[in-house]
Amino acid sequence: MENNLNYILLKNEQLNTLFMHEYDTYFYQQVQEARFSDNYEIYSIAYKAFVQNGRGGEYVFSEDGIIGFISSEGNVGRAAESLDD
Repeated sequence: MENNLNYILLKNEQLNTLFMHEYDTYFYQQVQEARFSDNYEIYSIAYKAFVQNGRGGEYVFSEDGIIGFISSEGNVGRAAESLDD
């Protein structure tokens, strides 16, 4: 799934620019550790970040395929069951 996202969104500069302007989001050039990994929070599932919103929150892939969100204020939630959702 990461390879599919990498091809469709991260490498598509035109689509990335559209999301930046319309949704105030920035897709990372590659999936990476979340910025909040060092905040001493403990999560039950491993995750990697792929996009940041204008307020500093990040959308993440969890190891079980769920798309999650970690806000800059520390709120955590499920955004979608999968990338297809």
